[in-house]
Amino acid sequence: MVDLKDRKELHRAGMEALEKALGPVGALEFLGFFNYNNGDYTKEKYERPEPSIEEIREAIKVRREKAEAM
Repeated sequence: MVDLKDRKELHRAGMEALEKALGPVGALEFLGFFNYNNGDYTKEKYERPEPSIEEIREAIKVRREKAEAM
């Protein structure tokens, strides 16, 4: 069992689990999902326009077509 209060041990065990489950390249790809920037997410999310229903429908259609083509 990992001591959750020991940050170094938790990090080591987490990396080991990622590499075991995903392989070294997959683990790095997964970690790349987490972009730790210094932006203001709360402010920035309201600066982006909300997609329209038509845009959402079109995005779903495109994804389905791509999935069917595979």
